Amino acid sequence: LVLSEFPPLTPPLKQNFPQRNRIIAGLASAVLIVEAKEKSGSLITANYALDCNREILAIPNSIYSETSKGTNALIKQGAKIVTESKDILESLDII
Repeated sequence: LVLSEFPPLTPPLKQNFPQRNRIIAGLASAVLIVEAKEKSGSLITANYALDCNREILAIPNSIYSETSKGTNALIKQGAKIVTESKDILESLDII
């Protein structure tokens, strides 16, 4: 399946990523955020997922890393912490 709001052959332009990720968030059962700055496309996707009542999962990382500030903030706001694959499977009720 190819699903897009853009016509065929549209190049992968940075400004189109949030629109693409809105579709992905809506189709997903949960969204796993691996790395995110305080203002990032990953957080935009997480917000779209929340709007669609999807579960947000996040991998914690160093408090000193700029690319972890958004991810760690999601955890503080209630995202499920993922430290092993089992955490994801449990969230999806697979095990």
